[in-house]
Amino acid sequence: MTHACAVAIIAGGNSRRMGTDKARLVVAGEPLLARVDDALRPVGSVMIVGGDPSLLALLEADRTTAVHVSDLFPGEGPLGALLTALSATTAPTLALVACDLPDVDAATVLQLVEEHVTTSAEVTVPLVGGHQQLHTSIWSSTALQHLQARFDAGERSLRRAIDGLRTTHVVFATGPALDDLDTPEDLANYENREPLRGSTPVGVYDRHVLIPELSVDELASLVASDTSVSIIDVREPHEYEAGHAPGAILIPLGEVVERTNELPAGPLHIICGSGVRSLHACEALAPLGFDVTNIAGGTGGWIAAGHPVESETSAE
Repeated sequence: MTHACAVAIIAGGNSRRMGTDKARLVVAGEPLLARVDDALRPVGSVMIVGGDPSLLALLEADRTTAVHVSDLFPGEGPLGALLTALSATTAPTLALVACDLPDVDAATVLQLVEEHVTTSAEVTVPLVGGHQQLHTSIWSSTALQHLQARFDAGERSLRRAIDGLRTTHVVFATGPALDDLDTPEDLANYENREPLRGSTPVGVYDRHVLIPELSVDELASLVASDTSVSIIDVREPHEYEAGHAPGAILIPLGEVVERTNELPAGPLHIICGSGVRSLHACEALAPLGFDVTNIAGGTGGWIAAGHPVESETSAE
């Protein structure tokens, strides 16, 4: 790869959910931080952001050139760590990677970097099962000013901070390289399975290509004129059972990529509670060749507008 890229591995202190410092967890016989560092050396120069400088002692001194960078905003989460990393590198591109990804590999990250450069994005984010995986994301140095302004305005959510940036999503059907360890249960489950490196990219979605959108009233008019309109509800089962647009097919957001074989042929009208999850579903399905339209306002807007509703109770 000829494009200069730096790698920032986020390594904070104790994880509240894990109950210990993830960077020092021993996985498959080695500290988790060392495992991630070893995997990502082919991507570019590595910096360890946050935590204690003694973390460098966990790495193989004769093989790594990683440096430690003190977090400029300790306790402020991934957004603060990202700002620290972008401020500390002169590379035009930065791969931000959490330290709790036991199967992360260079091939997956390099795939993200390639798409990032090709699409001239400011941020590139993997989508697995319709969910953004910001713990492994690619950033242009030009995003620093926007992110700093959002941070200074009080924003601390990395997910919300990317609004307004040129964003590309890379859709993965499966993503073992992107799976993280959040809890002791995650760690136990991981140790009881065969480690798998590598993920399967299935498409790229440039967020500048706008997803078509209909209001709930426009959808109601369409349904009134064509009873074969396909509505896909990506909420959770309990939400769907409480009330949904008549004829809507339930496929929760987290399952939508895995269950594409169940989707009807032709245009798909994707609905959720308010229009946010349905947009993510559209972003996951569009690169796979599906003709998708997001329903703004979602089922909440559908019900508020007085359109007919089906529920588990009414169906009995």
